[in-house]
Amino acid sequence: MRAAVFAVALLAACASAPTPQTGERAPPLPPPIIDAALAPARENDGGTRAQAFGFVGREDLAGPDYRPVCAGLSVDPITEIVRQSAGHRVVIINEAHDAPRDRAFIADLATALRREGFSIYAAETLFPRTGATHNWPSINEGWYTREPIFAQLLRQTRSEGWRFGPYDDMSTPSEMTDAAEQMAYRETRQAENLQALLTANPDARMLVHVGYDHLLETPEEGGLAMMAERLRASTSLDPLTIDQTRNVASGDRYVVCDPSRLAPAGIDIRLGSPRLTFADGRPAWRQAAGQKPVYLAAMANPSVPTIWEARRADEPNDAVPIDRIMIRSGERLPFLLPPGRYRAESWSVENGWSASPIQFRVE
Repeated sequence: MRAAVFAVALLAACASAPTPQTGERAPPLPPPIIDAALAPARENDGGTRAQAFGFVGREDLAGPDYRPVCAGLSVDPITEIVRQSAGHRVVIINEAHDAPRDRAFIADLATALRREGFSIYAAETLFPRTGATHNWPSINEGWYTREPIFAQLLRQTRSEGWRFGPYDDMSTPSEMTDAAEQMAYRETRQAENLQALLTANPDARMLVHVGYDHLLETPEEGGLAMMAERLRASTSLDPLTIDQTRNVASGDRYVVCDPSRLAPAGIDIRLGSPRLTFADGRPAWRQAAGQKPVYLAAMANPSVPTIWEARRADEPNDAVPIDRIMIRSGERLPFLLPPGRYRAESWSVENGWSASPIQFRVE
């Protein structure tokens, strides 16, 4: 079992309930995320700190990417996945929870699959009330969806007419104290809840967005049966499974890894993602996608680590921001934003929220 799966539980243990609403405005993120982002590096972080850096826009601090390079086929990945999805009612794709770019790829895939008749978007991070009538993603709709790129995925799928399918279950029975037993219970409940969605919508095709190894159709050596294997056994459906977490590409584009040169892993398609590169401390892929670096004078060189958020000017405080960035003393880093009208606010442990927002426009 990959260590990353255990890292999920460390953060997701707090994900079973929305952020409580009080008379005082809550911090920008739950305390476990903020604490992990601000803490010094420790041994055996288990990926928790890297996940926190994803939430605060600082993937540049997460350390080197040691995944192996795979040889790519001469095919476009989205086109190939769509081709192979023919005849499948369920497509399962994973992400690394510290890699917002994985979510951007899933957004592109969702657009392509929607044209093929897929209509239910199920993600393990979603809370049961996800899909309210407002058009902006709320911080109370999910756990990882508090990260801006994931929130953009929700905006897009909502606008494309997808139905949301929350299905995760973190509420293990109190008498279950063994970690392996708890994990097996969660995998079983995930499969049962997805099966219920499929049964309730007999004509629907489903895109399932998971973390790491929940998509394995056969267990790793010595590992337990994961959600996809259990779903396949209980429904007799063969899901198309796509992995983004195991390999990198040699160049600057996603590739479909050549399966003849990989050891079997209980996955149908393995992707190689480009290694992250950065400009001004921010991911270069976001700038290539049209997001513009925006420097505000107030953001430069704070006296204490400060989290800045930029929301659309007409969206409320509980909307997930379009961008979020943690800036430490001595740093000058930009927002990355598409055109539009925004308001920016800052928060720090020492000072709380800034007194008034900064209004600005990106052309």
